[in-house]
Amino acid sequence: MDVDISLLDWAAIMARYDTFLVDLVGVVYNGIDAFPEAIAALNQFPQNKNLIFVSNNPRPSELSLKKLQSFKVKPSFTVVTSGDFTKHNLDLDQEATYYHWGTERNTDILKGIDIKITDTLPQADKVLLTAFIEAEEDESQFDALIDQILARKLPVFCANPDRFAFYGKEIRKCAGYFADKLIAKGGEVTMWGKPNKSLYDFVGTKFPEATVDKKRCLMIGDTLETDILGAQHYGIDSLLVLSGITGALRQKKMLFSHAPLADIHPTYIWNHLGSAEPIYVQ
Repeated sequence: MDVDISLLDWAAIMARYDTFLVDLVGVVYNGIDAFPEAIAALNQFPQNKNLIFVSNNPRPSELSLKKLQSFKVKPSFTVVTSGDFTKHNLDLDQEATYYHWGTERNTDILKGIDIKITDTLPQADKVLLTAFIEAEEDESQFDALIDQILARKLPVFCANPDRFAFYGKEIRKCAGYFADKLIAKGGEVTMWGKPNKSLYDFVGTKFPEATVDKKRCLMIGDTLETDILGAQHYGIDSLLVLSGITGALRQKKMLFSHAPLADIHPTYIWNHLGSAEPIYVQ
């Protein structure tokens, strides 16, 4: 698409779009503390714009809403998480019995969801994946479980497709990391979050007036494989910020040459939300 090269500041970006879909961790905060520049940028939003935070957090959106309120985000906003989308999908699947891989650390994820759960994998029809580990933990702790899932050919539904995410200064391995390990071995995995277009469609169903004109929608995220690729699938522009995972894991010069990322193209690349000018305009 043609982008006027004069669109180099945040005010111009806000003028170009009506609806902003904004990721959370890596864009607005580091999993614990807010990025002051990002909060300042968000607080410049005019009231006639639509601000929708779209996160791969597998928990209900109420928790993210409270976090944003604690950061003193002033404009009116709404939140949609992969946890909301997971609840939506689970509510439609009352007959299956799920094994929840990750329940030890994610006890709040199934709050308000009435489905059949088993603690024993052999009794499960399907697997809900929400597991994450800290940087210093041994990822091989799940190898036996992965082998059992593959042996039984169980379908897995990943409620957080992110491979990595910041938690303060540390980088966690998230559910998407283990989903990739399953996929690499021939497992069946459905992503209930970005980059799955179905999550963006879910947002569009909840906010049809805000998303009807896709040319006026912008996705802002920190991860090529989820935020930016999901925006491409949905057919909207995107702004990649390097304050999060993509910036931490890759040199800027490798962004578009490192397979399998060569076909993922953000419309803009900035150092952080609220930058004075972009590094890149497509």
